[in-house]
Amino acid sequence: MLNKEKFSTKIKEVLQTIGAGIFGISVIALGIGFGGSTAMVMPDYAYVYVDVDTMHYFAPFCVPPEADWDYMTAREARMLKFTPDPDCRDQGFFVQDGRTIIGSYLERWGMLPETKLRWDEDGSWHW
Repeated sequence: MLNKEKFSTKIKEVLQTIGAGIFGISVIALGIGFGGSTAMVMPDYAYVYVDVDTMHYFAPFCVPPEADWDYMTAREARMLKFTPDPDCRDQGFFVQDGRTIIGSYLERWGMLPETKLRWDEDGSWHW
């Protein structure tokens, strides 16, 4: 049978272990929340330029000045089997960096202003 002193020491050890575990989990969760970020993918309604010769679609900023290409929504381009131009894609024009995970929650709760997207609701692009 344990005496009071040994029992008290065991309880302290258990509580310290639990406290250290909670602290460690909290530090990891905060690291992920502040370190991980979100990304917003180009919406289907955004307008893209299409090159029928290569079957690629382009953001307006990737279109050569001499190009005389048609444009359509990204959804239409994908349905017609166009793919993103590799150079344009690699420059990140079809994805926008978002807030950290915690920043996204703060924005959702109204504590941070809404992130301005690079695409307007009418499909046009802006920077």
